[in-house]
Amino acid sequence: MFEYYEGNMIKYILFLLAIFIGVQQATAQEYNRTLSPKGARIYWEFPLDGSFVDADDPLTGAEVKLQFNSENIEIGPKEVKNKAHFHILINKPDYQSKIKKDGPKVQPPIFDVDDIHLGDGSFKYSLRLPPGTYYLQLVLGDHNHIAQYPVVQSERIKIQIK
Repeated sequence: MFEYYEGNMIKYILFLLAIFIGVQQATAQEYNRTLSPKGARIYWEFPLDGSFVDADDPLTGAEVKLQFNSENIEIGPKEVKNKAHFHILINKPDYQSKIKKDGPKVQPPIFDVDDIHLGDGSFKYSLRLPPGTYYLQLVLGDHNHIAQYPVVQSERIKIQIK
């Protein structure tokens, strides 16, 4: 008797797994989203969270050199279909908070014009920031300029220009 239930339970679990995978792929395709590879990760190398940068000019602040990296995902020019590229968000809410908790069932936010777009596939960027506190976050975009699913984003870090 238990053999019958065990066999059905395995079939039921496999059925649910197939539905879950199918929904992820269908939803990603529905919004032209690229599926991110399992284990994809991006992170800051410099500056680190809580860093202070000395301003070289009291009005214009400091030249801040940003450096970041990735694991388990290919980064390249935006024109290459199967490669991602970085976007730098400054003083924006955590990117994931823009997406409802129910996952990819909503249209993903497209990056704003004031976000820094590194469509050349680079891992470094320099910018001048006036004195103040800044929150920085990296998010990967695909060749359609849309965040992948699931979203690949860095930790949101805080830096201060003094």
